[in-house]
Amino acid sequence: MPFKIEKIIFFCIKNRKLNLQQYYNYSSEPSGAYFLTLCAKNFQNYFGEICEGKVVLNDVGKLVENKWKMIEEYFKNVKLDKFVVMPSHVHGIIFIAENSFSCSDEESRNVQLIPKIISQYKASVTREIRKNCSDAQSFWQKSFHDRIIQNKNELYQIQEYIVNNPWRWSDNNK
Repeated sequence: MPFKIEKIIFFCIKNRKLNLQQYYNYSSEPSGAYFLTLCAKNFQNYFGEICEGKVVLNDVGKLVENKWKMIEEYFKNVKLDKFVVMPSHVHGIIFIAENSFSCSDEESRNVQLIPKIISQYKASVTREIRKNCSDAQSFWQKSFHDRIIQNKNELYQIQEYIVNNPWRWSDNNK
């Protein structure tokens, strides 16, 4: 049976969820692969559009994409994998290296690493937009969706989902 995640993005729209998977111990297992989805407020197309199965980003979308690419600069033990900025949301895979923290002060924050990454990412995008438009409102949906990637097969399927997401968008919005 193929892996289906087509409805994930709708979860973060209707119900705000806790930022972390309920039964996963992030503090004992902070390393691993995570599939993240961040939605625009009210699922609005703030970042661009899809034309013939390809994402065409506007200036905000380009900023969102560039800031995503910078995550590795701010979190040294985080590696980015496939991601896509869609008109109303962002999908991305991140890897967190084992032994990401060596300082005991930092170890107490392992449980908050994923929310910290997302919070700083959203804040940096919003700050940059406000530099150019002083009355800009936050355009991010509260929270985000995270999925812990369990194995290589699941990773491959999620990578394919991300790569093909613009085509599915085109099919769903005809």
